[in-house]
Amino acid sequence: MEGDWRKERTRRAEAALIDTSVPNAARVGDVLYGGPNNFEADRKAVRSMMAVAPVVSTIVPAVRAFRQRVVRHLAAEAGIRQFLDIGTGLAGSTHEIAQAVDPACRIVYVDNDPVVLSHARAELTSAPGGVTTCVDADRRDAGAIVAAAKATLDFGQPVAIMLFATLAFTPDTAEAAAFVSSLMDAVAPGSYIAIYHQASDLHPALSAAARRWNQLSSTLVTLRSRDEITSFVDGLELVQPGLVPVCDWRPTPRDPRFDDLVPLYGVVARKPGGGMGIIDDWQEERTRRARAALVNATVPNPARVLDYLDGGRNNFEADRKAAHSLIAAAPVVATIAPAWRAFHCRVVQYLVHEAGVRQFLYMGASLASSSNTDELVRSVDKDSRIVFADTDPVVLAHVRALMRPDLDTGTGYVDAGVRDLEAVVAGAKGTLDWGEPVAVMLMSTLVLIADTAEAAAIVSALADAAPSGSYLAIHHIASDLHPGLSAAARLWNRVSPEPVTLRSKTEVASLVAGLVPVEPGVVPITQWRPGQRDRRFAETVPLHGVVARKPS
Repeated sequence: MEGDWRKERTRRAEAALIDTSVPNAARVGDVLYGGPNNFEADRKAVRSMMAVAPVVSTIVPAVRAFRQRVVRHLAAEAGIRQFLDIGTGLAGSTHEIAQAVDPACRIVYVDNDPVVLSHARAELTSAPGGVTTCVDADRRDAGAIVAAAKATLDFGQPVAIMLFATLAFTPDTAEAAAFVSSLMDAVAPGSYIAIYHQASDLHPALSAAARRWNQLSSTLVTLRSRDEITSFVDGLELVQPGLVPVCDWRPTPRDPRFDDLVPLYGVVARKPGGGMGIIDDWQEERTRRARAALVNATVPNPARVLDYLDGGRNNFEADRKAAHSLIAAAPVVATIAPAWRAFHCRVVQYLVHEAGVRQFLYMGASLASSSNTDELVRSVDKDSRIVFADTDPVVLAHVRALMRPDLDTGTGYVDAGVRDLEAVVAGAKGTLDWGEPVAVMLMSTLVLIADTAEAAAIVSALADAAPSGSYLAIHHIASDLHPGLSAAARLWNRVSPEPVTLRSKTEVASLVAGLVPVEPGVVPITQWRPGQRDRRFAETVPLHGVVARKPS
């Protein structure tokens, strides 16, 4: 009882120190989220900032969704079981998300705000078998934080450090970088750090809101550019997709949608060393992570746009905007992804069940097709072998995530494109038996080759290199099936560095000259061996499809 009284006396003393006349960052976040733990000064500050930058209202819901995605990734995919959440604020939910994956997760929250500490002590509860605690420490004192956290966390094992709403309150960028470096020096190899930070270069109005805040509060906020935030994770490996606007970090269909770009950057990075999980080649993984950091999230990408049209989550705001613009120009665009997926399923089923093919070389592996091919082929024969070839960092990261060398599934990848067939074939031979037939899948690939003669030469070279009895499957956007598609293609070619070329049925047929087309030949993809369960469309889907065989 005496211990409980001392805790209560401490809590009351802290509460007495709260200045309700000055806005507080944690309480302002609570206002934006609709919480009850705030005062009139906080609510006035919110109204003042939103008057100059309405986009401020998007920050808290976007951050909460980002936190959920990050913690789920770290717990469910990276296998992290220890979390150090620094500057948690009033809306901290790291323990709930992590312990939903594994109740044994251990979470330490760190703050020195009296309201936050009082709230945490009253509200935080842990799942049975796990630990959730909050320590009182200066958010800028790495040594004190680590010392306090060691009472709960094992720093000999990987820890995920969460720096949400923290670094923006350190005005000096060098000091902020040194703080991050000190924390990462203290944790084991294989640990992670997750950061979001208010951006100086994503939305012009946010600077006005920051100036308004700094006039009202004694806790000053500093906006930073992408380059400045990148400096905080120098020497670490970035988790794909690298440092991007928070809404573009592995979005899911459940995330809130905003009309405006949310002006926050987010990044998750890993300290080198420790276990490599399912990927054994460390040098290769380091190269992949470096390339993932180079993904340009501001320019639409064909694979990611198709992923969005197919209901996937591996896309960014630029891809989603491009997809909506294309549909506005030609509503038939909305039918392409579902029709293409159904065509792809029918083709793979034909090749596996009827043609007896057990080896697939997927050129231009799209985000939507890779897992689908893997599942379809292995449902028939678990010993089937598949190689994906692409040069897109996001696609390659997606494909690599499917690979399980520990289970010897016979899945490989080649970082090369259709214009480097020698490298593709050489890489594929590491997984495929080139003495047996191979199905070469050219889905969403040849449309990016502007010259028809060059596209035909690529198909011919692939056919020449493949063993006798091999197959080639192609689908291609059509120039002669829907008049509205040309307008959509012109729009795409204005916004993307990867222009598309539409082709007629005759042109597509010329690509497989010298091969034997499988019935019904070159047809709209919905007419290629349609199944009873295939979706029906009111309009003709403007894609030609064909499967052809190399003569024995």
